[in-house]
Amino acid sequence: MTHDGVGKYVSHLVKKSPHSTADISGILKEREVDVVINYLPVGSEMATKWYVEQVLDARCGLINCIPVFIAKEDFWRNRFEERGLPIVGDDIKSQVGATILHRVLTRCLKTGVLQ
Repeated sequence: MTHDGVGKYVSHLVKKSPHSTADISGILKEREVDVVINYLPVGSEMATKWYVEQVLDARCGLINCIPVFIAKEDFWRNRFEERGLPIVGDDIKSQVGATILHRVLTRCLKTGVLQ
């Protein structure tokens, strides 16, 4: 599913899948995911909101790294609070620095801290 469209510079490279959308909420539950990191491309507002719904349904926490306001919006924040789930972020890339954040996440993946 392509929620926010495909950019004009890559539209000739990207082919939309003919398959149905995966059951993201079910996958998160099955794998017992605690926290989801949203690192979609900047501008992915519709996709971010769709994934946040899946995250909430699966009862996972969220770290939002892009400038789509989720944590600061009452609508979203209240839904996480009602479920006792952590929510952090709204543009962590800009706040922390994308390069530093990328290096830390890469190191965590290499050492097995994150899977």
